[in-house]
Amino acid sequence: MQALPPVQGEVTFNRVRAIVGQHCVACHSPSPTFPGITVPQAGVLLHTPADLVQNAPRVYQQVVVTRLMPLGNTTHMTDEERAVIAAWVKAGAKME
Repeated sequence: MQALPPVQGEVTFNRVRAIVGQHCVACHSPSPTFPGITVPQAGVLLHTPADLVQNAPRVYQQVVVTRLMPLGNTTHMTDEERAVIAAWVKAGAKME
């Protein structure tokens, strides 16, 4: 796993949800809006708080560890955003 920068500011669920909303939900929702995607990728839904918490370990693996997502980094997720997700998951991935 590539080293991530230190997280600036508080790591909150709303902050993580905003990152996921910007970079992941276009492909991981019941009705994807990303061009060419017609079903949620890998069957993973991230559009509700409960879905995001339930899939937090998978998000961590794909976004932080392997960096396979976002696919081809087409949405230009930054290392700082990846660090926020990592910190949230390591802290227990809660809706708080």
